Amino acid sequence: MPKLRRLITACLLILPLLTACFGAPVFGFGARRHDIRRVHIDIDLLSGGQAEIVEQYEITSETGMRRFQLDVVAPLQGRITDFTIDAAKAESDLAPALFTKILRYDATSDEGRAPYSYEISSPSAERQTLNITGQFDPGRWIIRISYTLANTVLQTEDTAIFRLRFFPSRKAGMQTGTMSLTLPQPLQNSEYQLLFVSETPVQYTFDEVQTFRISAGALSQSDDARLFLTLPASVFAELDASSDTRTAAEQIDAAVLASERALARGTMTTRLSAVQPIWFLAALLFWILYYLRFEREGMMRGPGPDYALWPSRVPPLAVAQILGKKKLGPLILSTLLRLTNRRTLKMEGYVFTWRHPDRVDYSRYSSFEVFLLHWFLGEITDGDPAASAIQVKNYKRNKKNASRFADSVRQMETELKRSFDNMRLLDRRKSWYAGLLGLIFGIAIVLTALTMIFLTGTAAAYLLLLPGLLFIWSSRGLKHLNEEGLKHRTEARMYRDKLDTMSHIFKSCSSHYTEIEAAIIALPRAVALNKTDVFMDGLKQFSKRRYIILAQVLLKIYDSQEPPSTYDRDEEYERCLREMDSLKETLITSLSILNQVFG
Repeated sequence: MPKLRRLITACLLILPLLTACFGAPVFGFGARRHDIRRVHIDIDLLSGGQAEIVEQYEITSETGMRRFQLDVVAPLQGRITDFTIDAAKAESDLAPALFTKILRYDATSDEGRAPYSYEISSPSAERQTLNITGQFDPGRWIIRISYTLANTVLQTEDTAIFRLRFFPSRKAGMQTGTMSLTLPQPLQNSEYQLLFVSETPVQYTFDEVQTFRISAGALSQSDDARLFLTLPASVFAELDASSDTRTAAEQIDAAVLASERALARGTMTTRLSAVQPIWFLAALLFWILYYLRFEREGMMRGPGPDYALWPSRVPPLAVAQILGKKKLGPLILSTLLRLTNRRTLKMEGYVFTWRHPDRVDYSRYSSFEVFLLHWFLGEITDGDPAASAIQVKNYKRNKKNASRFADSVRQMETELKRSFDNMRLLDRRKSWYAGLLGLIFGIAIVLTALTMIFLTGTAAAYLLLLPGLLFIWSSRGLKHLNEEGLKHRTEARMYRDKLDTMSHIFKSCSSHYTEIEAAIIALPRAVALNKTDVFMDGLKQFSKRRYIILAQVLLKIYDSQEPPSTYDRDEEYERCLREMDSLKETLITSLSILNQVFG
C-alpha cells in the first residue's frame, strides 16, 4: 500500500504540473490574464505592388495588464516598413476610441521608458513577438498595428502573386478573425484564384468589385495559416519579378496541394483531439489492471489464524522486504536489534557493543549480518567493538571515506537482495515477462503520446504521457511473488497492522511462542516496518502486571537494564513507562540518523 500511495501522490503532482505547464484549462491552471476577443485586418494592395496593412486587436482583461505579447507575421514576400502601434481604451461600441501611440523602447537611449512602449523579441522565419508594456486598466482595449509591405506582390509570367501569413497572435486565445483585402482596381470573378493554406476552413466572399471579405474561427497555435492570391498582372502598374523559378501554374498547383494537405492535417488533428480523453482513460485503466495483476495480486486474500508465525520466524528485514521496504536505515537497525536479541551484541542507550569480536565461526549468521558486524563494529570504528548511529553519520561526513562508504552501501544492497532471493519467494519467470510487458506498453504509449503532441499540440496530448510513464515506472525492478510469497506477504501485512494490538499477535503465534518471546521478537520487526512508536504505545494497553513483565524483559535485552528483585507495582509501572519511552526515543532517534545517512 505505501507504494500505491506514492503512485497516487505522484499522479496528483504530475497532472496539475502538466496542465499548468502546457496551458490546459484544467484545475484552474494556465489561466490567461487577457483574451484576444476579435482580430480584424485591413489589407490594401497598391498599384506599385505594396500592401498597406492595419491589424486591429480587441483585447479584454478583467484584472488589467502591465505587459502582454502580440505576434506580427514575418512576410513571405517583401519587407516591412513604416511600422507603428497605437492603443485605445474602448469605452463603448458607439464612442470613437482615442488612440495613443506606443513607442519602441530603445535600451541604449538615455531617455526613460515611455508610458506605452514595445520591444521586439524572438524573431523567427514565421513571426516576431512584440512585448508591449504600459498601464492597461481592466476592460476592453483596441491595439492597432499599422505597417507597409514593400514589394510584396510579385510577377511570374503575366500573373501577379500575393502571399501572406495571417492571424499570428493566437497564444492569447483568439476567438474570431476577419480580414478585408482590397485590390488596386475592380476585378471579375474568373480573373483571380484565392487559396488558404490552413488546418481550419476559412470562408471568404468577393463583392465582385475589388474587395475580399475573409473570416476564420479559432486557429490552433501550430497552424501556419497563409493565403495565396493570383490575379492578372495588368491590375498593377508595376511589379517586381518573382525569384521563384516555377511557372505560375506550378505555383498554383503547389498551393492547391498545400491547402489540401493542411485541411487534411486539421481534420486528423480534430479527430485525434476528440479521442485523446478516451485514449488517456483507456491507457490509465489498462495500467491500473496491470498494476493490480502484477503488483497487487493476492491483496484480497485473508491470512490464516496463525499469520504471526512466519513473520516471527524469519529475520525482520525479510518481513520488511516482502512488503516492499527498501530503506537501509530500518533494515540495519532492526538487524542490530536481532543480533542483540541473539546476544551477539549488547545495547546500552545508543551504543551497540560486540560481545565477541574475535569470533571465527559465523555459520549461524546470514551474509548480511556478517558484513554488518564487521562494517558497523569494525570499519566504522577502526576496530572498536562499540558503535552508534551518530558514528556512522560522522564516518560518512569524512570525505576521505566517500568511496569506501559508497562501496559498502552497494555491498549491503547486494547482500540484502541475495538474502531475499534465497528465500525462494519470487516467481522469476513472471517477474521477467511482467517487467518486459510493462516496459513495452510504456514505451508504446509514450511514443503514441509524443506523436499526438507533435500532430495536435494540445495539453490533453501531454497527459497521455502519464500512463506511459506509470507503466515504465511500475515495470522497473518489478518482482512478482509466487504462491508462497503471496501468502507470506498477506501474513506480513496483517502482522504489521496488528503491531498496535499485540494481544492479537500473541494469540496468533501462541502455539510456538510465549507472550514474552513474541514481544521480544516483535520489537526488531516494528523497527524494520517503521512502527516503533505504534508497537511501544500498543503495549500500554495491557494491564499493569502484564506490561511490567513485558517491559522488564524488553529493557533487559534491548537496554541492558536488570529488573529489580522486589518492587512496588505502581512505582515499577511508572518506572517502566519512563524507561520504555526513553527506549522508544532512542530507537526513533537512531533510525532518524540512519535515514539521513542512507537517504
